[in-house]
Parts: sequence; C-alpha cells; structure tokens
Amino acid sequence: MLILSRHNCRDAIYRASTLILLFIFVFAFCNLFAADDIVVKANTDRTKILIGDVFNYTLTVEWAEGNELSRIEPPMALGAFEVRDYQSSETKKIINNKFAKTINFKLSTYDTGEYEIPAFDIKYKTKDGMEKSIKSAPIKIVVEGIKISEAEKRDIRDIKLPVMVKADTLVRNLIIICALFLIIIAGILYYFLIYRKKLKAMANIEAIEALLPPDEEAIKSLEELAKSTYFEEGKLKYFYSILSGIIKRYISRRYLINAIDMTTYELIYVMKKKIRLAENIRTRIIDILDECDLVKFAKFIPDANRKLIIIDASRGIVEETKEVKAPENGLVVAKEVAV
Repeated sequence: MLILSRHNCRDAIYRASTLILLFIFVFAFCNLFAADDIVVKANTDRTKILIGDVFNYTLTVEWAEGNELSRIEPPMALGAFEVRDYQSSETKKIINNKFAKTINFKLSTYDTGEYEIPAFDIKYKTKDGMEKSIKSAPIKIVVEGIKISEAEKRDIRDIKLPVMVKADTLVRNLIIICALFLIIIAGILYYFLIYRKKLKAMANIEAIEALLPPDEEAIKSLEELAKSTYFEEGKLKYFYSILSGIIKRYISRRYLINAIDMTTYELIYVMKKKIRLAENIRTRIIDILDECDLVKFAKFIPDANRKLIIIDASRGIVEETKEVKAPENGLVVAKEVAV
C-alpha cells in the first residue's frame, strides 16, 4: 500500500508539472502574438448585384498601440471590379489601447458571372520596427444580367408597314417644312448680324480675364475666401467646396488637365503617373483634398483654427508650384521639381 501511494504521488506531481509548463508555454505564446495584434475585416453591402451596379466594399483595420499602419494606396481595380471611388476615414482610438481605420471602395463591373474580390494586402510595422503584412478574406460576388419579363417581351412589336400620305397632307407638310426653313434662315441672319457681335464682346472680356496667370488667380481667390465668414457661420460644406474648387482649378490651368471634373482618387492617380509632381507637394495636395471630402461627405467638423491653417497650406502649394519667368530671356521656369 505504501509503494502504491508513493507511485500515485509521483504521478500526480508529474501531471501537475506538465500542466504548469503547458500553461506557461501558452501564456508566452499568446503574449508573443499580442504584441503584434492587428486585424483586418472585409465586407460588402451586397453579395449579388446587377451588371453595372455600384456597391460598397469596406475594409476595417484594427491594431494595437505600438504598431504603425502603412499608407494604403488604392488600386485601379480589385479583381474583375473597377474602383469607381475611394474614401478613407481618419484613424480613431477605440477600447483597450487599440486604433481603427475604415477604407471604403465603390466597385462596379460590366461582366456577368461569379467573381471574387481578392484578398487586400495591408502593410504595417510592428513596435520592433519589423515590416509585415496581413490580408483580408476574399469575398465572392454574383453579377447578374438584366432580366426581361415575358410581359415586356410581348410589348415589343414589329415595325409597322409604310403609311400612304394623301395629297392634301403632302401639301400641308411642304408648307410646314418651308416655314421651318424660313425660321432657320432668320435665326442664322440674327446670329451673324446681332448675336455674333455680343459674343465677340463677351469673348474679349473673357480673354482679358484669362490673361491673369493661374497662380495669381488662385492667390486672389484664396484671399477672398480668407476674408469670407462662411467658416465662422458654420457653412463648412460651402467653405470647403470653394476651397476644393480653387485647388482643382489651379491644377487644371497650371498643368493643362481637367482636374475640376475628377474625383480626389482620379486626381491622385494623374498627379502621380502623368504630372509626376514631387512627392511632398503631392502629399500636401492630397491632405487638403481629403479634408475637403471629409467635411463635404463624412460630416467631419474641423477645429476652429483650421480656416487660416488650410488656406495658408493651399497658398504655400500655389507659391511652390507656380511658373516663374526669367527676366533676362522670358523663359518659363517651374519652381517645383517633378519626380
């Protein structure tokens, strides 16, 4: 009995030691990966769409304090889906010393079938300075064609046979055609004799206004915006819409592109691939346009002192990228260096 008791005691001690070592190993393993804690979630507002429909694809990234999320460059396409628009929220602090950021893509395609939004690669740095990446889960989307019901098919009829026109109807139609012809002739005469003179006068005025260089026009508009009271009156969307228009009009005239009709995402692509602006200038322009988009579309409320700060930042971009004429030979020299 004594030998059996000692054997049982040794067995119990061995099991307890094994459990303690296992607990220590699991605890150390969890702590090892807790320091590099980052999660990416991907979802869509629909998994079945009609051809040509625009739907939302959202990425939510959460990471622990100490990690550093790299800048997310939006692609032109995600698999078979074209990126129509792109918006990124500001980094927000959430519970347990964690941070979160949301990126929303508007996607569309004009091909039917079953497709997959591929895994999105998110790059980041750990608190130890190691560069790593994490991927989102892929999502399947079914794209259906537009279906025509039987009732709509029956509504489509064959072309009717030609209708014979009576003699009196033919005469009446000829009179109408002659009257229309005379009205057109009168309109042409009016255009050449009177209206064309007005157009020439208006064109001369526009030509005089167009002589103002792009940088001077932008600086003048920024000074007028700084004197306005839209920001103080709470008309933030109106204020930032004007500011965005000033920046895009300056870029349009300065680099001879149609930046006014571009989205922020399209303008980012053109500045990087076609204009090849210097990276520091391109980043500052993106920051200003992102703030404008946040106020106009995401109901972001800036600090009270942001008015003069963002106007000064816009003025700095214009001053650094304007064209300067050399006084000795009249050659045009750009202040900023494209890369």
